Amino acid sequence: MIIAISVVTVILVVSTIPDISNLYRLLAVLNAGIATLFLFTYRDRPYSLHKMVNLFILFFFVIANAIQFSTRTNVTTFPLSVCASDSTDYERFQFLVLLLLIFFNFGYPLFRWSPQLSEDKFVSLKHKRMIMLSFFSLFCTLMYYRNAMILMFVRGLADGGDGIETANLGGGNVGSLIFDKIVRAIPFACYLWAVHYKQPKRIQLLLLLIMLLTLFPTALARNAAAMYWLPVLFYIFSFMRRENVFVLIMLFGVLILFPLLDYFRYWNGDFLSISLSFDFLNEMHFDASQNFMVVLKQGIVTWGNQLIGVFLFWFPRSLWSSKPIGSGAFVAEQHSDFTNISMPFWAEGYLNFGYVGIAVFTFLLAWFCSYFDSKYWDNQSKNKIITPYYLLFISSLLYILRGDLMSSIAYTLATLFDIYVVYKICLISPKAKKSVLTA
Repeated sequence: MIIAISVVTVILVVSTIPDISNLYRLLAVLNAGIATLFLFTYRDRPYSLHKMVNLFILFFFVIANAIQFSTRTNVTTFPLSVCASDSTDYERFQFLVLLLLIFFNFGYPLFRWSPQLSEDKFVSLKHKRMIMLSFFSLFCTLMYYRNAMILMFVRGLADGGDGIETANLGGGNVGSLIFDKIVRAIPFACYLWAVHYKQPKRIQLLLLLIMLLTLFPTALARNAAAMYWLPVLFYIFSFMRRENVFVLIMLFGVLILFPLLDYFRYWNGDFLSISLSFDFLNEMHFDASQNFMVVLKQGIVTWGNQLIGVFLFWFPRSLWSSKPIGSGAFVAEQHSDFTNISMPFWAEGYLNFGYVGIAVFTFLLAWFCSYFDSKYWDNQSKNKIITPYYLLFISSLLYILRGDLMSSIAYTLATLFDIYVVYKICLISPKAKKSVLTA
């Protein structure tokens, strides 16, 4: 019943958007119906990477694109003629989205893998080490914001106005990146492992408080807030793991929480106001579809050059002056001085290898989602060591799909590094733990 209601609701929303051509309306309604339907399939997997992909396509490639087409709004930094000069561009895009939905959703079950994994029952972590690591991160965060503690809680005041000046830990841009992407996220990794291995409640609460101070949601970009706090919510609220609840919460997040977090991006102390509408989909934050359309319209193909930059994101630009920049900036720099824009995952495929790249990227995404969904859900052990990593994949996937690929992959891998290193540092040797238990 909930599937039928959801599909009908979304179809009605898309079909009632005014001032769009009949062919576009037909394609958009079809795409919205397919994406919504697959949000509620695979009942044995209440939350999954597969559902996150369909959620992204529904909002970024269908609903947002339809609203932008209806209002003839240009949400990119490109001239409107460069993005889409007539309805044909939008119709072609929705036809491509239809193909993406078909190939991804019907390719997904082909890669289903059923591993039988076992976890050492004697694995345990030293909570004292987790506490020390978390306090180290908090200390670094306090030092970084020592001249402007308010920025630890409100991102909107970070523009340097009102006499606010930020401090740093040294090392220039590299030092700031290491702090922001690795050091600051350590409490997140510590808390995940503490909850996963059922450390004492007082230890979990202490680590959660340190994480809250270090990674306060309204002080983070929306992708970072989702990346860090969605896995935490999974552990705290067990009802989120029930059938269909995850999808409904994600829909609520896109409609309410994301606009709210964006409000704090520019908040200067004014009274907070919230309204439920789709207006926020007509803003630059949902420029993914139009940026994709720009790449398609201009036929920009680099034959793998941008992908080299993704693989070698860690290599210093100071030692490689010709290192590729992010794909969003690469496309935007020829039209605008503002180059901090997104570039969706499938557009990255086209930028590297044309339409073949789109097909390859789609099947790679289907394999990735199917592999890790299967590895998590088809494993009978409820205490799986993969859980913290899997939850991070779920929480970061929207960011990766929106792009650009270089920054999103770098950010996600940095957080994965934290999770892995914290585990290794805090791990009590399984053999030693077993000997203690059996003594």
